[in-house]
Amino acid sequence: MEIFLTGGTGFIGSHVAVELLKRGHRITILARNPDKIPLLRAEKNIGFVKGNLADVQAIREGLQGKDACIHIALNYQEQRGWQTILDDTVPTVSMGAAAVEAGVGRFIYTSSTSVNDNLYNPANRDPEQTLLVTPAYAHSPATFYGASKAACENYLLSFSYQSKMKVNVIRPGYVFGNPVIEGAPTQGDTRFRDLARAVLADQPISLDRNDGTQFIWAGDIAKIYADLLESDLNRKIYYALSGNVVTWAEIVKEMIARSGSKTQLQITGEEPTGKGGMSWGVEGIKNDFGLAFNSWKPLRSHIEYWLKQCAKVV
Repeated sequence: MEIFLTGGTGFIGSHVAVELLKRGHRITILARNPDKIPLLRAEKNIGFVKGNLADVQAIREGLQGKDACIHIALNYQEQRGWQTILDDTVPTVSMGAAAVEAGVGRFIYTSSTSVNDNLYNPANRDPEQTLLVTPAYAHSPATFYGASKAACENYLLSFSYQSKMKVNVIRPGYVFGNPVIEGAPTQGDTRFRDLARAVLADQPISLDRNDGTQFIWAGDIAKIYADLLESDLNRKIYYALSGNVVTWAEIVKEMIARSGSKTQLQITGEEPTGKGGMSWGVEGIKNDFGLAFNSWKPLRSHIEYWLKQCAKVV
C-alpha cells in the first residue's frame, strides 16, 4: 500500500514505519525535519513531505494517491482548552477531511487511554468493584488532552459514515522501547532514565506498590497498526496495551539486580485487596488479530538499555 504517515520520525511512528517497511509498504512521512533520522531518510520506500500538522497544503499534497493515512503525530501542550482545540483537534479533523477528498480508503487514528483519564483517579471508581475498561465504555476525560482525543475520535469516525473511508482507532497506554534504528528516539517520558540514574548512584527510592500499568513495547504496538492497516475493518477501537500489569517497584528491583546497586527501595502504599482496581480491556486485539502481549521480556531489554546509557554519564 501507499501510506501517508504522521509522526514517522517520532518514537511510536518510527517503530511503525520500520514495521510497515518490513511488510513491503511504501510510506510518505510528514515531518518538520525530514533529516531527523538519516537511516530512515535513506530508505528507498520512504518519501517525505516537509511540514507540521498546521500545514494544510503539505498534508493535502502528501495524501494524494495514498491508500491509507496513519495519524500518530501530536501537537499538544496542557494549556487553555481553546488552545488545545486549535493545536490538536482542528488539525486532526482537517486531515480527516483532506483524506476523504483525496480518496484515501483507510484512516488509522492514534488516540489514548486518556479519553477515560477521569478513571485514573481511584476516587472516581467504585472501591468495591474491579473495573475493566473496554472500548464500549463512554468517554470520560478529565484533561484537555483526553478531551481532544475523544473529540478527534468522534469527528474521524463520523467521516466513515459520510464517505467510503474506513476509520479505526488505536488507544495506546504507556509505550516504551529502545530506538528502533540508529538516530531514532525512545519514549519522551523520562521515568526509566531518572530511575536508572538514581539506581546507579545508589540513591534511595520510594515507590507506591500499586503504581504500575499495562506497559506495551513499541515493537508490539507497531504490529497492531500494521495488522489493522491490512484488514478490512471499519469503526473499530482498540486498547493497545499488554495484558500484564508491571509496577515501577518491580522495574526498580530489576534495575538493582542487574546493576548490583546498593539502592534501598522503600515500598509504600496499602496491599491490594483485589477490589477497586482498574485494567484496560485488550481482548479486541486478540480476537481480531491474534495478538496478546506480555511486556516483561522487552522491559528487561529496555532496563538494560537505560542502565548502559546512564552509566556513561554517572
